[in-house]
Amino acid sequence: MGQALGFVGIAVILWSHWSRHRRTTVVRNAVASVILCASYLLLGMPGTAAIPALAAVRGWVVARSDEASWARSHWWTPAFVTAIWIAYLSLNGIPTWWAAWLPILGSGLVIVALSLRDVLHVKVVMFFGVATWVTYEVAFGLWGVLGGEIIGLGLIATAFMMIVRQRRALAEVARSSVKV
Repeated sequence: MGQALGFVGIAVILWSHWSRHRRTTVVRNAVASVILCASYLLLGMPGTAAIPALAAVRGWVVARSDEASWARSHWWTPAFVTAIWIAYLSLNGIPTWWAAWLPILGSGLVIVALSLRDVLHVKVVMFFGVATWVTYEVAFGLWGVLGGEIIGLGLIATAFMMIVRQRRALAEVARSSVKV
């Protein structure tokens, strides 16, 4: 059941990327975080479950940033990174296996990525955050979510290439208009 919920949670995250509206994307991502939290709890992984639980709260804060000035604070990024570290380590203790450090590393990268302004930087940091989660899922045999994460890596890489091509094309147009 936990693996199946993980698959559904990742599907909702992928669905969130199809929205053209930031708020819809953030809300769908928060819903996916709640589903992933339940998945990890059912799999007996409370420390890992704390990460999507906090991500759901982060999603609520980010969704409110359009209407509430307190939600636009730059302090949210270090606050959520710190909260994830504290929650994970307090529920799991200090990890003794290298792979057990990956959820907090990957989540920290994703939180930092979402706080960046340049979309190209967001995609690069997000790619490494998701790749960290893929490594974790392989190490722990979380096959229900692995496929979706790999698809996510492909979507991020594709978006990165599209952004680079678009920027090159715009730069070429700018150069050719200056020559005229």
